[in-house]
Amino acid sequence: MGANKMFKEFDSVIQPKDIIDPIEEIITNRLEQRNEKTIKFGEITTKNLHVSDYLFSTAPHIPQTLISNQNLFEIQNLANNFTENLTSFLIFESMLNSYDARSDYCFAVSSKNGEREILANLIKSGHLADKFLKQSEWKQLGNFARSWTDPNSILYDNVIGLWFEFDTASTLPDAPAPSIFIQPTSHYTITGDVSAQHTWITKSALPLLLGRPLSNIVEEKVLECIKKLPLESSLFQIGTMLSRKDDEIRLVIKRIEADQIIPYLTSIGWSDDENNSLLTLLEEIKNKVTRIVLHISVGEKVNPKVGIECSFYPDKYHQEQGWAKFLDYLLEKGLCNKEKHSALLKFPGIEPQDQDEEFNPKNCTPSVMIPEENYSSALIRYVSHIKLVYQPNKTVEAKAYPAVRLFGHPYNATSQTTKLIKK
Repeated sequence: MGANKMFKEFDSVIQPKDIIDPIEEIITNRLEQRNEKTIKFGEITTKNLHVSDYLFSTAPHIPQTLISNQNLFEIQNLANNFTENLTSFLIFESMLNSYDARSDYCFAVSSKNGEREILANLIKSGHLADKFLKQSEWKQLGNFARSWTDPNSILYDNVIGLWFEFDTASTLPDAPAPSIFIQPTSHYTITGDVSAQHTWITKSALPLLLGRPLSNIVEEKVLECIKKLPLESSLFQIGTMLSRKDDEIRLVIKRIEADQIIPYLTSIGWSDDENNSLLTLLEEIKNKVTRIVLHISVGEKVNPKVGIECSFYPDKYHQEQGWAKFLDYLLEKGLCNKEKHSALLKFPGIEPQDQDEEFNPKNCTPSVMIPEENYSSALIRYVSHIKLVYQPNKTVEAKAYPAVRLFGHPYNATSQTTKLIKK
């Protein structure tokens, strides 16, 4: 896409001023209802944070080349439907080799801190708008949420979180059906009958979400892919797109080494092109990042398209310095343009409730773990990961996932406030 076309898109029919005004009006009305005067995170109480509060506070820090004002306005309208501390973890998805400044939108719901109970109540009580509740997909989500909150259900201890992913890269319907990713409890070493230990996923969790059982062929293939995981690897997430009527299931696999990926994919029936291009890609990136996560889609067969999620360990959040070199690599390979490169490096930052407070990532705690007392909160913006989407004989795509997450930090024992680390 040429520069003229790019600027035409950013200067299209709806001008930034046209979008900012309605956003400001929504913010003003919302804050008046809550007796707040500004949208700064430090002046918003964290006791009853709504999803849109995070967006209101983060919006001024999001480059328009990453997420356009129009797209952000649409995302905020969607977020207004989800209330009452439902989540404290948001992620966006941006195509890096495209000048389109539209993003998908995701948020997490944890089994801790009452979030899953809020989700179940939001759907059960009818607090969610009728346009959602009339859809079969949201009824299925309600059934899943009710089971998830039942201590006698197999889901109660086996599911530690759900990710909601909304496709906002195109025109967003009034009540979109999300993709749902189940995050199971981590098992660092699995012995015995691996398939039997995961049938709760195929027999209980997925049928609740889909509103129907998996076909026998798909269930067998999913369990085969789990059974053949490399030693010490495990499932990070299991995903399904509710709006689709097929049974294809996404498996997201963590703690897998770059050198294990090709042998594993081969063992489950996947094959590369004649040039073994995925092997070449893995060799290029394995020394550029320190954490790799594999995404595969499984139906009756394994989909040729796979995702290679890249990030760094241990997590340094907004202080991570490794992204600059990795983005340089993507720029050189033509997988990222200069505008997205610059926007991603500008995105990370921190908004503390107390501007004089020290916030050290080594000591910070996710919001679902924060005690009620002796902790102060901060909203951190960072790049969660970058995913390379590979398909044999196709051009590689790169997607970035900038994140916004609430963290807590204990006050010093000898002082209520110390200086903030802003690096």
